[in-house]
Amino acid sequence: MPRIIFLALLFGVLLGLSWPTNGFTPFIFIAFVPLLLLFDLVKLTNRWSFFGYFSIGFFVWNAITTWWLWNATVFGLFFAMLLNTLLMSSIMLLWRRVDLRLGTKA
Repeated sequence: MPRIIFLALLFGVLLGLSWPTNGFTPFIFIAFVPLLLLFDLVKLTNRWSFFGYFSIGFFVWNAITTWWLWNATVFGLFFAMLLNTLLMSSIMLLWRRVDLRLGTKA
């Protein structure tokens, strides 16, 4: 469990550090390693646990990359972070569903 949460936080931080505006873009290739490891570790858990683990990582990434919205509106910041986290975690759920259906055949 702590390893899974560590991987979720790690991929969120590494994605944030690779953001092109102020980060070092080649970190994106390193950031996908914990994301893919996390996917392999939790793909057989139930849907809500899977969604929760990826939500942690994507929320961290969104917090790092969209902090500047605080200067516009506080509501806008939290709405953008929440909606973006939900959308990206939903894509991961879709990927999980396809992966479980196709298995190693693909």
